[in-house]
Amino acid sequence: MFATSKPPRKRRFSAVSTSSEPVSDQTVKKFNHLMTSNHKLFMTGNYSDFTVFCGGREFRLHRSIVCPQSSFFATALDGSFVEAGNKVIRLLEDDPVVVMRMIQFLYTSEYDETTQITVKQDNEDGPKNDLMTQAEAYEHLACHVQLYAAADKYDIEDLKYLAKSKLEMSISGRWPIPFFPVLVQGILNSTPPKDRGLREIITPICAEHIAELLSTETAVSNPLDPDSSTVDDIRDEITFNDTLSENGAFTSAVLAQVALNGSKKLMEAEVAYAGLSQEFVTYKEKAAKEIDGLKAKLQQARKELNDSQPDPTLKKQKSGLRDLVTAAVHQSRTRSTLSLFQSLRIRATR
Repeated sequence: MFATSKPPRKRRFSAVSTSSEPVSDQTVKKFNHLMTSNHKLFMTGNYSDFTVFCGGREFRLHRSIVCPQSSFFATALDGSFVEAGNKVIRLLEDDPVVVMRMIQFLYTSEYDETTQITVKQDNEDGPKNDLMTQAEAYEHLACHVQLYAAADKYDIEDLKYLAKSKLEMSISGRWPIPFFPVLVQGILNSTPPKDRGLREIITPICAEHIAELLSTETAVSNPLDPDSSTVDDIRDEITFNDTLSENGAFTSAVLAQVALNGSKKLMEAEVAYAGLSQEFVTYKEKAAKEIDGLKAKLQQARKELNDSQPDPTLKKQKSGLRDLVTAAVHQSRTRSTLSLFQSLRIRATR
C-alpha cells in the first residue's frame, strides 16, 4: 500500500511502555513478531474491513487494530453514522502524510520521521545549503507536532505521549532551534489552549531566550500548512512578537516562567551570599581562635622567661666543678714540672 514505508524497528520494549520492569526476551520476540505481522497488514491492506480516504490516498485498515486505540474511529464505525454502514471514512481536512504516519503508529507503535520538506538549490548535486539543513531539522520537529495534534484530534493517547516524548528529546538542551517561532505558532494553532502537553515543553524555552526572540525580527511562514511543502516560499510572515500578541494565555505563561526564572536566580544568589557569609563567619571564628592560641603561647613564653632565675645549687655545683678542673689542671702542670726537673737532675748527675 505504501512502498516507501519502512518496516518497524526491533525494540527492546514498546514505544509507549512506561513500566520500569525488565522485559523478557520471549516477550520481546512475541512483540516484534506482532509488530512485523501488523506492518504487513498496514502495507498490503489484506483482510481489511474499512477504508480511509485522505488527500487522494486510500488506506485499507482493520477495525480490530484501529478502533481499540481510537475512540473517534470506534464511534464512527460502531455507531449509527453513515461510515458504520459503508465502512468508509473520509478525512478531508488532514494532511495525508500525517494520516499515514498516524495509521503507521496504530499498526506498529512507531511512526516514520523521514522529512517530507524540500528545498531548491542551485547545485542539486552539491552539499546542502544552510537553509536546506535548517528546513529539514525543522520538519523533523514539526513532524512530532503534527502527530501530537492528530493524536489529540482522533483520541489516540499513546500517540500523543510518544510524539510529546520525541519532541522533548529532540529540542532538550538545544539552541538555537530552527524556525523556532514557527514551531511555537504551529503548536499553539494545532492544539487546544487547555492542552498543556507541548506548551509545557516550549514555555520554558521561550522564557529562557525571551530577549533574543523578541529582538529577532526574522520571520517565516508556517510549513505545518499542507500547502507549504517547500521552503522557497518561506518569507516574512511570522515573528515571535506576533505570536505573543495573538496568544494572550500563552504570553502570560511565558511571562510567569520568566518571573519564576528570575525568582530562582535571586534565590540562588541569596543562597550563594548566605553561604559566603557563613564561610566568612566560620573563617573569622577560626582565625580568632588561632590568634587567641598564639597570644596564650606568647604570654606563657614571656612568663617562663620572666620567672626563670639561676638555681643556686646548680650555680654552686658549677663553681665547685670549675674549681676542681682548675685544681686538676694546676696539679697536672705541677707534676709535669717536677717530672721535668727530676729528668734534668738525672741527666746532670750522669
